[in-house]
Amino acid sequence: MFMFRSRKSNLVKRAWKARKIGLALANDQQQLQRQAEQQLKAPAMQLLRRLTESQLELLVAALESGGAEPGECVLVPRNGESEGGSGGVGGRGVDGMASPHSSANNNHHSNGEVLAPVPPPPPPPHLLMMWLWRWPDLFHQHQLSSHHQLSYQPEPPSAALIQSLPCCAARNDHVYVCANPYHWARLLLTESPPPPYSRFNVDLLRPEDAAPSEDLESQETGGTYQYCSYSTNGPGTNPWCQVAYWEGRVRVGRLYPVRTPSLNIMGDIPHGEGLCLASLTAGPDYAPTEQSKKTKEKIGLGLVLYQEGGGVWVYNRSDIPLFVNSPTLDGGIHPRSSFNVHKLPPGHLINIFDYDKARLYQKLPLHPDLVHEGPIDQNSVRVSFAKGWGRNYHRQEITECPCWLEILLVPVR
Repeated sequence: MFMFRSRKSNLVKRAWKARKIGLALANDQQQLQRQAEQQLKAPAMQLLRRLTESQLELLVAALESGGAEPGECVLVPRNGESEGGSGGVGGRGVDGMASPHSSANNNHHSNGEVLAPVPPPPPPPHLLMMWLWRWPDLFHQHQLSSHHQLSYQPEPPSAALIQSLPCCAARNDHVYVCANPYHWARLLLTESPPPPYSRFNVDLLRPEDAAPSEDLESQETGGTYQYCSYSTNGPGTNPWCQVAYWEGRVRVGRLYPVRTPSLNIMGDIPHGEGLCLASLTAGPDYAPTEQSKKTKEKIGLGLVLYQEGGGVWVYNRSDIPLFVNSPTLDGGIHPRSSFNVHKLPPGHLINIFDYDKARLYQKLPLHPDLVHEGPIDQNSVRVSFAKGWGRNYHRQEITECPCWLEILLVPVR
Protein backbone atom coordinates (compact mmCIF):
# COMPACT_ATOMS: atom_id res chain seq x y z
CA MET A 1 0.00 0.00 0.00
CA PHE A 2 2.85 2.38 0.86
CA MET A 3 4.55 1.77 -2.49
CA PHE A 4 1.25 2.26 -4.32
CA ARG A 5 0.62 5.57 -2.60
CA SER A 6 4.18 6.82 -3.12
CA ARG A 7 4.07 6.04 -6.84
CA LYS A 8 0.72 7.77 -7.27
CA SER A 9 1.96 10.74 -5.26
CA ASN A 10 5.02 10.97 -7.52
CA LEU A 11 2.81 10.97 -10.62
CA VAL A 12 0.68 13.76 -9.14
CA LYS A 13 3.83 15.82 -8.49
CA ARG A 14 5.10 15.25 -12.04
CA ALA A 15 1.76 16.30 -13.48
CA TRP A 16 1.66 19.47 -11.38
CA LYS A 17 5.21 20.36 -12.38
CA ALA A 18 4.26 20.20 -16.08
CA ARG A 19 1.74 23.06 -15.87
CA LYS A 20 2.22 26.12 -18.10
CA ILE A 21 1.08 29.01 -15.95
CA GLY A 22 2.74 32.31 -16.79
CA LEU A 23 4.62 31.26 -19.91
CA ALA A 24 5.17 33.91 -22.60
CA LEU A 25 2.96 36.47 -20.86
CA ALA A 26 3.43 40.04 -19.71
CA ASN A 27 4.44 40.57 -16.07
CA ASP A 28 1.04 41.88 -15.00
CA GLN A 29 -0.69 38.92 -16.65
CA GLN A 30 1.72 36.49 -15.01
CA GLN A 31 0.96 37.97 -11.60
CA LEU A 32 -2.79 37.74 -12.19
CA GLN A 33 -2.55 34.14 -13.35
CA ARG A 34 -0.32 33.09 -10.49
CA GLN A 35 -2.89 34.49 -8.08
CA ALA A 36 -5.54 32.45 -9.84
CA GLU A 37 -3.24 29.42 -9.77
CA GLN A 38 -3.08 29.60 -6.00
CA GLN A 39 -6.87 29.71 -5.84
CA LEU A 40 -7.20 26.74 -8.18
CA LYS A 41 -4.35 24.62 -6.83
CA ALA A 42 -6.56 22.86 -4.27
CA PRO A 43 -9.26 21.74 -6.75
CA ALA A 44 -6.58 20.83 -9.31
CA MET A 45 -4.72 18.64 -6.83
CA GLN A 46 -8.03 17.15 -5.73
CA LEU A 47 -8.79 16.27 -9.35
CA LEU A 48 -5.37 14.67 -9.87
CA ARG A 49 -5.64 12.58 -6.71
CA ARG A 50 -9.04 11.30 -7.79
CA LEU A 51 -7.52 9.80 -10.94
CA THR A 52 -6.37 6.21 -10.96
CA GLU A 53 -2.71 5.37 -11.31
CA SER A 54 -3.20 4.26 -14.93
CA GLN A 55 -5.01 7.52 -15.71
CA LEU A 56 -2.19 9.51 -14.16
CA GLU A 57 0.39 7.60 -16.20
CA LEU A 58 -1.49 8.45 -19.41
CA LEU A 59 -1.87 12.06 -18.38
CA VAL A 60 1.77 12.53 -17.36
CA ALA A 61 2.97 10.98 -20.64
CA ALA A 62 0.82 13.44 -22.60
CA LEU A 63 1.86 16.45 -20.51
CA GLU A 64 5.59 15.72 -20.46
CA SER A 65 5.70 14.94 -24.20
CA GLY A 66 3.93 18.19 -25.06
CA GLY A 67 1.29 16.28 -27.02
CA ALA A 68 3.73 14.10 -29.00
CA GLU A 69 2.12 11.18 -27.16
CA PRO A 70 -1.47 12.37 -26.64
CA GLY A 71 -2.46 8.94 -25.36
CA GLU A 72 -5.96 7.82 -24.50
CA CYS A 73 -8.82 9.68 -22.84
CA VAL A 74 -8.66 10.54 -19.14
CA LEU A 75 -12.33 10.33 -18.21
CA VAL A 76 -13.86 12.23 -15.31
CA PRO A 77 -17.55 12.85 -14.53
CA ARG A 78 -18.81 15.69 -16.72
CA ASN A 79 -20.29 17.53 -13.72
CA GLY A 80 -17.00 17.45 -11.83
CA GLU A 81 -18.35 15.33 -9.03
CA SER A 82 -16.93 12.06 -7.78
CA GLU A 83 -18.97 9.00 -8.53
CA GLY A 84 -21.59 8.54 -5.85
CA GLY A 85 -20.84 11.89 -4.22
CA SER A 86 -21.80 15.52 -4.52
CA GLY A 87 -18.68 17.23 -3.29
CA GLY A 88 -16.57 17.10 -6.43
CA VAL A 89 -14.29 19.74 -7.87
CA GLY A 90 -15.99 23.05 -7.38
CA GLY A 91 -19.34 21.50 -6.41
CA ARG A 92 -20.80 22.50 -9.76
CA GLY A 93 -23.77 21.14 -11.61
CA VAL A 94 -23.84 19.80 -15.16
CA ASP A 95 -21.19 21.36 -17.46
CA GLY A 96 -19.69 23.31 -14.59
CA MET A 97 -22.57 25.69 -13.87
CA ALA A 98 -22.94 26.65 -10.24
CA SER A 99 -26.15 25.39 -8.69
CA PRO A 100 -28.76 28.13 -8.32
CA HIS A 101 -29.04 27.17 -4.64
CA SER A 102 -25.30 27.05 -3.95
CA SER A 103 -23.51 29.42 -1.60
CA ALA A 104 -21.91 31.13 -4.61
CA ASN A 105 -25.35 32.48 -5.50
CA ASN A 106 -26.69 33.12 -2.03
CA ASN A 107 -24.94 35.66 0.20
CA HIS A 108 -27.73 35.96 2.78
CA HIS A 109 -28.00 33.99 5.99
CA SER A 110 -31.38 32.57 6.94
CA ASN A 111 -31.71 35.27 9.62
CA GLY A 112 -31.25 38.03 7.05
CA GLU A 113 -27.61 38.76 7.87
CA VAL A 114 -25.51 39.62 4.81
CA LEU A 115 -22.53 37.30 4.52
CA ALA A 116 -19.19 38.00 2.89
CA PRO A 117 -19.12 37.24 -0.87
CA VAL A 118 -18.16 33.67 -1.66
CA PRO A 119 -15.51 33.26 -4.42
CA PRO A 120 -16.91 31.67 -7.59
CA PRO A 121 -16.29 27.92 -7.88
CA PRO A 122 -13.49 26.72 -10.16
CA PRO A 123 -14.13 25.72 -13.77
CA PRO A 124 -15.24 22.21 -14.77
CA PRO A 125 -12.47 19.60 -14.56
CA HIS A 126 -11.58 19.48 -18.26
CA LEU A 127 -11.41 23.27 -18.55
CA LEU A 128 -9.31 23.40 -15.39
CA MET A 129 -6.88 20.97 -16.97
CA MET A 130 -6.74 22.95 -20.21
CA TRP A 131 -6.10 26.23 -18.43
CA LEU A 132 -3.39 24.99 -16.07
CA TRP A 133 -1.66 22.56 -18.41
CA ARG A 134 -2.19 23.89 -21.92
CA TRP A 135 -3.40 27.46 -22.39
CA PRO A 136 -2.74 29.88 -19.51
CA ASP A 137 -4.54 32.71 -21.31
CA LEU A 138 -7.84 30.80 -21.10
CA PHE A 139 -8.30 32.58 -17.79
CA HIS A 140 -9.23 35.66 -19.81
CA GLN A 141 -11.56 33.85 -22.19
CA HIS A 142 -15.23 33.19 -21.71
CA GLN A 143 -16.98 31.41 -24.54
CA LEU A 144 -15.74 27.85 -24.31
CA SER A 145 -17.40 25.09 -26.30
CA SER A 146 -16.87 21.72 -27.90
CA HIS A 147 -19.31 19.86 -30.06
CA HIS A 148 -21.29 19.99 -26.81
CA GLN A 149 -21.76 23.53 -25.55
CA LEU A 150 -19.86 24.33 -22.36
CA SER A 151 -20.79 27.20 -20.14
CA TYR A 152 -17.93 28.34 -17.91
CA GLN A 153 -17.62 32.13 -18.13
CA PRO A 154 -14.96 33.50 -15.74
CA GLU A 155 -14.32 36.76 -17.61
CA PRO A 156 -16.10 39.28 -19.89
CA PRO A 157 -16.78 38.18 -23.48
CA SER A 158 -13.94 37.27 -25.81
CA ALA A 159 -13.47 35.05 -28.85
CA ALA A 160 -11.99 31.72 -27.65
CA LEU A 161 -13.63 28.43 -28.49
CA ILE A 162 -12.56 24.93 -27.57
CA GLN A 163 -13.28 21.78 -29.59
CA SER A 164 -12.42 18.13 -29.02
CA LEU A 165 -10.16 16.37 -31.52
CA PRO A 166 -10.77 13.16 -33.49
CA CYS A 167 -8.42 11.24 -31.17
CA CYS A 168 -10.84 11.82 -28.28
CA ALA A 169 -13.12 8.79 -27.82
CA ALA A 170 -15.34 10.63 -25.33
CA ARG A 171 -16.57 13.31 -27.74
CA ASN A 172 -20.19 12.15 -27.57
CA ASP A 173 -20.20 10.94 -23.97
CA HIS A 174 -22.85 12.78 -21.96
CA VAL A 175 -21.77 11.35 -18.59
CA TYR A 176 -17.98 11.61 -18.72
CA VAL A 177 -15.70 14.23 -20.24
CA CYS A 178 -12.08 13.87 -21.26
CA ALA A 179 -9.64 15.74 -19.03
CA ASN A 180 -6.63 15.07 -21.28
CA PRO A 181 -5.76 18.62 -22.44
CA TYR A 182 -4.11 17.28 -25.61
CA HIS A 183 -7.43 15.89 -26.79
CA TRP A 184 -8.66 19.45 -27.27
CA ALA A 185 -7.85 22.38 -29.57
CA ARG A 186 -8.71 26.05 -29.76
CA LEU A 187 -10.99 26.91 -32.65
CA LEU A 188 -9.84 29.77 -34.86
CA LEU A 189 -12.84 31.86 -35.86
CA THR A 190 -12.78 33.53 -39.27
CA GLU A 191 -15.23 35.79 -41.02
CA SER A 192 -15.86 34.61 -44.57
CA PRO A 193 -17.35 37.36 -46.73
CA PRO A 194 -20.68 36.16 -48.13
CA PRO A 195 -20.90 35.74 -51.89
CA PRO A 196 -23.14 38.22 -53.69
CA TYR A 197 -26.16 35.91 -53.94
CA SER A 198 -28.54 38.74 -54.86
CA ARG A 199 -26.70 39.35 -58.14
CA PHE A 200 -27.50 35.92 -59.55
CA ASN A 201 -30.50 33.87 -60.54
CA VAL A 202 -31.86 31.94 -57.55
CA ASP A 203 -32.01 28.82 -59.73
CA LEU A 204 -28.20 28.77 -59.74
CA LEU A 205 -28.23 28.11 -56.00
CA ARG A 206 -30.52 25.09 -56.05
CA PRO A 207 -28.80 21.83 -55.00
CA GLU A 208 -28.15 19.26 -57.69
CA ASP A 209 -28.49 15.51 -57.47
CA ALA A 210 -25.59 14.82 -59.80
CA ALA A 211 -22.79 12.62 -58.56
CA PRO A 212 -19.49 14.27 -57.59
CA SER A 213 -16.76 14.64 -60.14
CA GLU A 214 -14.28 11.80 -60.31
CA ASP A 215 -11.21 13.90 -61.09
CA LEU A 216 -8.59 15.30 -58.78
CA GLU A 217 -6.35 17.81 -60.46
CA SER A 218 -3.33 19.66 -59.15
CA GLN A 219 -3.18 23.12 -60.66
CA GLU A 220 0.54 23.18 -59.88
CA THR A 221 1.38 19.91 -61.67
CA GLY A 222 -1.44 19.84 -64.22
CA GLY A 223 -1.88 16.12 -63.65
CA THR A 224 -5.33 14.53 -63.49
CA TYR A 225 -6.04 11.49 -61.31
CA GLN A 226 -9.14 9.32 -61.78
CA TYR A 227 -11.20 8.11 -58.83
CA CYS A 228 -14.64 6.72 -58.16
CA SER A 229 -17.37 8.97 -56.80
CA TYR A 230 -16.99 10.59 -53.42
CA SER A 231 -17.72 8.36 -50.44
CA THR A 232 -17.74 8.80 -46.66
CA ASN A 233 -18.03 5.15 -45.73
CA GLY A 234 -14.86 5.20 -43.64
CA PRO A 235 -11.31 3.85 -44.04
CA GLY A 236 -10.52 1.49 -46.88
CA THR A 237 -12.79 3.23 -49.37
CA ASN A 238 -11.83 5.66 -52.13
CA PRO A 239 -9.60 8.64 -51.26
CA TRP A 240 -11.42 11.81 -50.25
CA CYS A 241 -8.35 13.94 -50.97
CA GLN A 242 -4.70 13.84 -51.96
CA VAL A 243 -1.83 15.71 -50.37
CA ALA A 244 1.08 17.17 -52.32
CA TYR A 245 4.18 18.46 -50.51
CA TRP A 246 6.03 21.40 -52.05
CA GLU A 247 9.26 23.25 -51.35
CA GLY A 248 9.02 26.52 -53.22
CA ARG A 249 8.13 25.72 -56.83
CA VAL A 250 9.27 22.09 -56.61
CA ARG A 251 6.90 19.29 -55.69
CA VAL A 252 8.69 16.79 -53.48
CA GLY A 253 7.77 13.11 -53.55
CA ARG A 254 4.57 11.49 -54.69
CA LEU A 255 0.98 12.49 -54.15
CA TYR A 256 -0.35 10.93 -50.96
CA PRO A 257 -3.95 9.62 -51.14
CA VAL A 258 -5.99 9.98 -47.93
CA ARG A 259 -8.54 7.22 -47.28
CA THR A 260 -8.90 7.38 -43.50
CA PRO A 261 -11.03 10.09 -41.83
CA SER A 262 -7.91 11.74 -40.35
CA LEU A 263 -4.23 11.99 -41.23
CA ASN A 264 -1.20 13.11 -39.23
CA ILE A 265 1.35 15.02 -41.33
CA MET A 266 4.71 15.30 -39.55
CA GLY A 267 8.17 16.69 -40.20
CA ASP A 268 11.43 14.73 -39.86
CA ILE A 269 10.52 12.38 -36.99
CA PRO A 270 7.40 10.18 -37.11
CA HIS A 271 4.99 10.80 -34.21
CA GLY A 272 2.38 8.10 -34.60
CA GLU A 273 0.86 6.88 -37.85
CA GLY A 274 0.54 9.16 -40.86
CA LEU A 275 2.63 10.95 -43.47
CA CYS A 276 6.19 11.82 -42.47
CA LEU A 277 7.53 14.46 -44.88
CA ALA A 278 11.06 13.09 -44.42
CA SER A 279 9.93 9.93 -46.22
CA LEU A 280 9.16 12.03 -49.32
CA THR A 281 12.62 13.57 -49.37
CA ALA A 282 14.70 10.43 -49.07
CA GLY A 283 15.56 10.16 -52.78
CA PRO A 284 19.09 10.77 -54.12
CA ASP A 285 17.91 13.63 -56.34
CA TYR A 286 16.47 15.64 -53.46
CA ALA A 287 18.30 18.99 -53.15
CA PRO A 288 16.54 21.34 -50.71
CA THR A 289 17.36 24.99 -50.32
CA GLU A 290 18.79 26.20 -47.03
CA GLN A 291 15.53 27.94 -46.17
CA SER A 292 13.51 24.79 -46.84
CA LYS A 293 15.83 22.74 -44.62
CA LYS A 294 15.51 25.21 -41.74
CA THR A 295 11.74 25.43 -42.06
CA LYS A 296 11.25 21.66 -42.29
CA GLU A 297 13.27 21.18 -39.11
CA LYS A 298 10.68 23.29 -37.28
CA ILE A 299 7.62 21.37 -38.48
CA GLY A 300 7.94 18.79 -35.71
CA LEU A 301 4.55 17.28 -34.84
CA GLY A 302 3.06 19.02 -37.88
CA LEU A 303 -0.69 18.97 -38.30
CA VAL A 304 -3.76 16.77 -38.31
CA LEU A 305 -5.95 16.85 -41.42
CA TYR A 306 -9.40 15.37 -40.93
CA GLN A 307 -12.86 15.22 -42.45
CA GLU A 308 -15.90 15.66 -40.22
CA GLY A 309 -19.36 17.18 -40.11
CA GLY A 310 -19.61 18.28 -43.72
CA GLY A 311 -16.18 19.87 -43.79
CA VAL A 312 -12.42 19.42 -43.64
CA TRP A 313 -10.39 20.58 -40.65
CA VAL A 314 -6.73 21.23 -39.85
CA TYR A 315 -5.33 21.10 -36.32
CA ASN A 316 -1.89 22.63 -35.73
CA ARG A 317 0.16 20.22 -33.56
CA SER A 318 3.46 22.00 -34.18
CA ASP A 319 5.17 24.88 -32.36
CA ILE A 320 5.07 27.15 -35.42
CA PRO A 321 2.12 28.91 -37.06
CA LEU A 322 0.45 27.59 -40.18
CA PHE A 323 -0.96 29.78 -42.96
CA VAL A 324 -4.07 28.67 -44.83
CA ASN A 325 -5.88 29.76 -47.98
CA SER A 326 -9.15 28.13 -49.00
CA PRO A 327 -12.03 29.09 -51.32
CA THR A 328 -14.64 28.48 -48.62
CA LEU A 329 -12.75 30.64 -46.11
CA ASP A 330 -12.65 33.42 -48.68
CA GLY A 331 -16.30 33.51 -49.72
CA GLY A 332 -15.46 31.91 -53.07
CA ILE A 333 -12.60 32.22 -55.55
CA HIS A 334 -10.91 35.64 -55.59
CA PRO A 335 -8.17 37.21 -57.73
CA ARG A 336 -4.69 36.73 -56.35
CA SER A 337 -4.56 40.40 -55.42
CA SER A 338 -7.47 40.11 -52.97
CA PHE A 339 -7.56 36.59 -51.49
CA ASN A 340 -7.10 36.04 -47.74
CA VAL A 341 -4.50 33.98 -45.92
CA HIS A 342 -5.40 32.94 -42.37
CA LYS A 343 -2.77 32.45 -39.66
CA LEU A 344 -3.35 29.33 -37.53
CA PRO A 345 -1.39 29.47 -34.23
CA PRO A 346 -0.09 26.32 -32.50
CA GLY A 347 -2.78 24.37 -30.67
CA HIS A 348 -5.56 25.83 -32.83
CA LEU A 349 -7.77 24.27 -35.48
CA ILE A 350 -9.71 25.69 -38.39
CA ASN A 351 -12.41 24.51 -40.77
CA ILE A 352 -10.47 24.78 -44.02
CA PHE A 353 -13.21 23.56 -46.36
CA ASP A 354 -17.00 23.58 -46.11
CA TYR A 355 -18.72 21.30 -48.63
CA ASP A 356 -22.06 23.12 -48.51
CA LYS A 357 -20.40 26.47 -49.19
CA ALA A 358 -18.34 24.90 -51.97
CA ARG A 359 -21.49 23.66 -53.73
CA LEU A 360 -22.95 27.15 -53.67
CA TYR A 361 -19.80 29.01 -54.67
CA GLN A 362 -19.19 26.73 -57.64
CA LYS A 363 -22.55 27.77 -59.13
CA LEU A 364 -21.59 31.43 -59.15
CA PRO A 365 -19.82 33.10 -62.09
CA LEU A 366 -16.12 33.64 -61.57
CA HIS A 367 -14.74 37.13 -61.05
CA PRO A 368 -13.82 38.67 -64.45
CA ASP A 369 -10.21 39.15 -63.35
CA LEU A 370 -9.83 35.39 -62.85
CA VAL A 371 -10.12 34.76 -66.60
CA HIS A 372 -6.54 35.95 -67.02
CA GLU A 373 -5.07 34.08 -64.04
CA GLY A 374 -4.94 30.59 -65.52
CA PRO A 375 -6.70 27.42 -64.30
CA ILE A 376 -8.68 27.74 -61.06
CA ASP A 377 -9.10 24.80 -58.67
CA GLN A 378 -12.11 25.43 -56.45
CA ASN A 379 -11.39 22.30 -54.40
CA SER A 380 -7.77 23.00 -53.50
CA VAL A 381 -6.54 24.23 -50.11
CA ARG A 382 -3.00 25.45 -49.52
CA VAL A 383 -1.21 25.31 -46.16
CA SER A 384 2.22 26.85 -45.57
CA PHE A 385 4.47 26.01 -42.62
CA ALA A 386 5.81 29.04 -40.71
CA LYS A 387 5.69 31.50 -43.65
CA GLY A 388 2.72 33.50 -44.90
CA TRP A 389 2.06 34.82 -48.39
CA GLY A 390 -0.29 37.15 -50.22
CA ARG A 391 -1.13 40.83 -49.98
CA ASN A 392 -0.17 41.13 -46.28
CA TYR A 393 3.24 39.47 -46.67
CA HIS A 394 6.33 40.11 -48.74
CA ARG A 395 5.88 36.69 -50.38
CA GLN A 396 3.14 37.22 -52.93
CA GLU A 397 2.78 33.62 -54.16
CA ILE A 398 2.51 30.34 -52.28
CA THR A 399 5.36 29.04 -54.46
CA GLU A 400 7.67 31.49 -52.68
CA CYS A 401 7.10 29.69 -49.35
CA PRO A 402 9.83 27.19 -48.36
CA CYS A 403 7.54 24.33 -47.20
CA TRP A 404 3.85 24.00 -47.99
CA LEU A 405 1.05 21.54 -48.72
CA GLU A 406 -1.50 21.40 -51.48
CA ILE A 407 -4.64 19.55 -50.35
CA LEU A 408 -6.58 18.33 -53.39
CA LEU A 409 -10.13 17.51 -52.35
CA VAL A 410 -12.44 15.33 -54.39
CA PRO A 411 -14.75 17.85 -56.11
CA VAL A 412 -18.34 18.06 -54.89
CA ARG A 413 -21.35 18.79 -57.07
